[in-house]
Amino acid sequence: MNQEESTRKMIDINSVVPSPSNPREISSKDFESLKKKIERWGIWKPFLVWESKKQILGGNQRYKACKELGHKEIWVEYREPKDDAEALEMAIADNESSGEWIKSLLI
Repeated sequence: MNQEESTRKMIDINSVVPSPSNPREISSKDFESLKKKIERWGIWKPFLVWESKKQILGGNQRYKACKELGHKEIWVEYREPKDDAEALEMAIADNESSGEWIKSLLI
């Protein structure tokens, strides 16, 4: 599925579930920090969801934080991976950080 074929929309938060094979974890401290960021700035990146399974591929920690914060709806982008291997690739790509910080611009 390419960019033009993806579907983005707001949905009920309870209509999707976290991935049972989410390859990421988060410490309690970082999770609390994530919740504070969401409270301050909201969500600006859609959750990546396997459409036919209604399963989150990207954004499992944000999903958990939104649930704890009482969000009723989330913004999702639906995709349809061909199999579990491609779903894992999408999950990894969604969480991948590319590039380096320019430290002099952060001060």
